[in-house]
Amino acid sequence: MTLNAIGNGRYEGSMDGLSEGDYTFTANASSDGKIYGEDKGRFAVGQMNIEFLETKMNKPFLEQLAYRTGGKYYNVGEAVDVARDLEKEVNFSSKEVIRSQDIELWNWKYLGGAIVLLLGIEWFLRKRSGML
Repeated sequence: MTLNAIGNGRYEGSMDGLSEGDYTFTANASSDGKIYGEDKGRFAVGQMNIEFLETKMNKPFLEQLAYRTGGKYYNVGEAVDVARDLEKEVNFSSKEVIRSQDIELWNWKYLGGAIVLLLGIEWFLRKRSGML
């Protein structure tokens, strides 16, 4: 495959028909049979997602979707109407949920047992090595 110069030492090209997977490549720059440089790399070809085939907004589809789901379609110019309509909606209310949990370590019997055990081991090791 031949790459086309796009300026500033950058080149581009395309290749059709590659299946999904990981690929490696080796590229070299040459002129009149003389190689000036070589580089290696890798790239991945992923699955084609249908949402990338048509990236323009489909207004009739969005309006139909809003109608069928009981919603409402807004244009960009009607953005201020969104907040107003939400405030009018009877079923819409803000709800704040706060969850907190306190763990009292001093009343936890397993922590107390672990502390007593560790202090006992320390005392035993000090006694054995003559530090007491």
